[in-house]
Amino acid sequence: MAGKRLRSFRSGDSAEYLALYLLSWMGLVQPIQRQEDIGIDFLCTIGKNEDNILSFGDQCLLQVKSSREMISYNGEDLDWFFGLELPFFVGHVDHKKQSLKLYSTSAKWFLIKYLQVDQMKPIAFKFRNQKDTGKIHEPVERNGKWHIDLGFPIIEINSQSVQEEASREKLKKDLRRIIAMERRNILWYSLKMPLFHWVYSRTGENIDICFNHYGDEFSVNKNEISEKMRHLSQPLICLALMFQDSKMKMNELKFIDVLKLLPKDEVPKEVKEKYPNLFKSE
Repeated sequence: MAGKRLRSFRSGDSAEYLALYLLSWMGLVQPIQRQEDIGIDFLCTIGKNEDNILSFGDQCLLQVKSSREMISYNGEDLDWFFGLELPFFVGHVDHKKQSLKLYSTSAKWFLIKYLQVDQMKPIAFKFRNQKDTGKIHEPVERNGKWHIDLGFPIIEINSQSVQEEASREKLKKDLRRIIAMERRNILWYSLKMPLFHWVYSRTGENIDICFNHYGDEFSVNKNEISEKMRHLSQPLICLALMFQDSKMKMNELKFIDVLKLLPKDEVPKEVKEKYPNLFKSE
């Protein structure tokens, strides 16, 4: 259509322009070109001001919406989505208020237990009624699809808040906290550990984070435990050597009993030879 464009597309374009402007006050923002848009609109790196010098870190991915329609993933999309190596947030642009709200997607981790046993169904992130500021609930299955509550926005950015330094720094602090939480969740997932943290509720201006463990919801056999210990082998070996070097009493910590569960081929030969008291064979 020469000289024309669908109105819905243009609304999405303007939402991304506004989001880009607001996010630029928070740090570095790299828009994803439309030709390479695979469900991610921005790569964001949060800025930090120290003695008038800006440094950048704490990266995250962002998908921006101008409507409040559900965001769905199914089939192969699920492997891609849960395999993302950076925290993923959903943004909603309010044209009237000229603001951008960022939502945590941490409630998705409730569903990992199904993904890991091949019982996963399509998922859909759902915006709630804007007046509903209650606690975020666990995903609910409806008509063969998991509906995930996006809950309340973790931060809301507008042209006034980003230009006031104190307000801007508070926004960045809150966002960094959730990014750090999600990085840990991604690590636990990569290690196949059945735990995660998620954004649960808001008390005043504070965001409440909860811990969840789902290992007791499915039967776990000896092979699965062995696999998890294999993933944890190198960090546990490193921790054991730190304890040894600091002269801490390993038996009092009951740590040696944990080391006995490590797969024998995961302990480097030179480590076994140097610390035979830690990794001796039964």
